[in-house]
Amino acid sequence: MQLLNQNISIDSFFSNLKESDNSILMLDYDGTLAPFTIDRENALPYEGVPERLVKLIELTSSKIIIVSGRDIAMLKKLLPLDRYPELYGSHGGEYFSETEGYTLLAGDDSKEFISEVKKWAVDNSYQTHFESKSLSCAFHWRGKPTAEIEEMKSAIETRWNPEIKSLGMEMHNFDGGIEFKLSSVNKGNAVKKILAENDVSNAAIAYLGDDLTDEDAFEALGDYGLTVYVNHYIRKTYA
Repeated sequence: MQLLNQNISIDSFFSNLKESDNSILMLDYDGTLAPFTIDRENALPYEGVPERLVKLIELTSSKIIIVSGRDIAMLKKLLPLDRYPELYGSHGGEYFSETEGYTLLAGDDSKEFISEVKKWAVDNSYQTHFESKSLSCAFHWRGKPTAEIEEMKSAIETRWNPEIKSLGMEMHNFDGGIEFKLSSVNKGNAVKKILAENDVSNAAIAYLGDDLTDEDAFEALGDYGLTVYVNHYIRKTYA
């Protein structure tokens, strides 16, 4: 582990964690709880993760929350648990808890746009790379040759960049692809919602994530807690 922010004291955080009756642990899924895989629909968690999550939920007073770009349905498929932590799917556009059930937090304005992108993907023979989600869609190219990736990325950006902002959507890169999502939805807003709805006074709070989409969450958490960048590749980060 490397300390990226010299203003952070790990010892102080764990001391606060021991003394606090109120703690929140927020976790990304892909790249944090589960390894990246070429077969994105079978990105199962690291060995031991489900058992540890259940123990954390059952044996501690900590609030465990998963914040993922995946939709809730896929998260639950990949992470079958007897008891779930709180789930924020689709970058915070969806919510699930054992007590409240499923809630759509963002409008479904993206559905027509996603259908258009899907048709374009099929027409251009990119359908095997395309993924449709509840509130977003993505193109995946993990494991593909560099030349093929560059060609696909160029075609996607050329076609959709000119109009995407006017449709209330945005395009962003992630580790292994590119995604279209609602501009109003991001993990930072999910973290802000979590902070607003919980007692964070003297709370020990941490967020663990690895990808560019987690930067919004790191920035939103700021001085409220510990931000952990889970990646061997060091880049500029808010963590």
